[in-house]
Amino acid sequence: MNFIALDAFPLAEARQRSPHAKITASIPRVNEEIYRALLFAERADWQVTTYSGRPLQVLEDEASAFQSGRFVKKQLPELPLLPTANRFSTLPLNQFLRDRIYPKILGDRYQLAFYTHHNLTPWGLAPCAKKEIWTALDFYPFKQNPREMRHYLKRLIKGRGQLAALCISEDTARDAREFLELPEERIRVAHLGVDHATFKPLGDSDGELLAPLAVPHSEPFALYVGAWFGRKNLRSLLRALVELREQSQIGMPLVVAGSRGRPFSAEETAEVVNLMKHSRIRVAYLPGLSDEQLAALYRQAKMLVHPSKFEGFGLTILEAMACGCPVICGSGGALAEVAADCSLHLKDVESIEEIAAGIKRVLENEAVANALRLKGISHAAKFTWERFHAKTVQLVEECLDD
Repeated sequence: MNFIALDAFPLAEARQRSPHAKITASIPRVNEEIYRALLFAERADWQVTTYSGRPLQVLEDEASAFQSGRFVKKQLPELPLLPTANRFSTLPLNQFLRDRIYPKILGDRYQLAFYTHHNLTPWGLAPCAKKEIWTALDFYPFKQNPREMRHYLKRLIKGRGQLAALCISEDTARDAREFLELPEERIRVAHLGVDHATFKPLGDSDGELLAPLAVPHSEPFALYVGAWFGRKNLRSLLRALVELREQSQIGMPLVVAGSRGRPFSAEETAEVVNLMKHSRIRVAYLPGLSDEQLAALYRQAKMLVHPSKFEGFGLTILEAMACGCPVICGSGGALAEVAADCSLHLKDVESIEEIAAGIKRVLENEAVANALRLKGISHAAKFTWERFHAKTVQLVEECLDD
């Protein structure tokens, strides 16, 4: 029997917050898909222990795995850590708890531990196995503070078992080789997938789904999906819409679907809020949408504008393409890799003039919009969660057999 420990912290927290809704946030969503990949692998020689700080809610189609004993839940006690503005300052305490106390609670019978890479906490990376898989979504914080983060990683990795990385893009894999200093044979790329049953070109009840929402129903609108914080670059999009109105007399409404997230600066947030409230552009803010409502928005939007400076993957643009929505996006991080030649690429996502010109081109040139729409639908069809599951299971098998 192979015993596997699976970090389910993000998944347990997300399901507790919204027990009846699909998970859309990237970290818990990827955590859920890894969990379900192992769950439905149906390997009789694997026993997976999910550990988390909150109770893990088990869905109906997952219950049999727990009833059979293939999956076991373990809830760990939440130990208080000193609050700090700098997460690096508590590292010595974190290391002591992680290395001395937590493994005794988790146990040491596991052949493999599977972690969500972003969960850089003592619980999330408690060394309870000789072999480990870290899930790498992106290395953006490492790129911003390379010296500090390299020092942090060295202390974090010190004394750990054999490490492998599951990366969600080739771009993230390149960063894993640089920052984690892993050899090629211990890195695997598994692109994220699209739920094609929900995100599809034709919808049966879009009018009903969008009726209660403040969406322009009689004119074309642009769509932005995501958080507001710095690198997502919503500010530049809003400025571009102001530019379009003032220079070309094009009053393109904007629908913003997503949460504010954690802004990088109070000044940036204040400007975004001011542009949304007081400029001459019309903005509808729609937080907390279901996947079905979001898919309906993609189908009704004239275009998705995603001016992000950097993405570890860019699932939003694939979901838009799957629904037949033309995409305008940058090329930072994995965006060029994921979008390929099926979007209108922005060379400089901070150029107000370039964003405005891209919006105008898709709005006024139906041939361009149709070409993006058709190429996007075909391209998005290549990305499925089943492929992600298969590559995840393959990496687990390779680590256990090595």
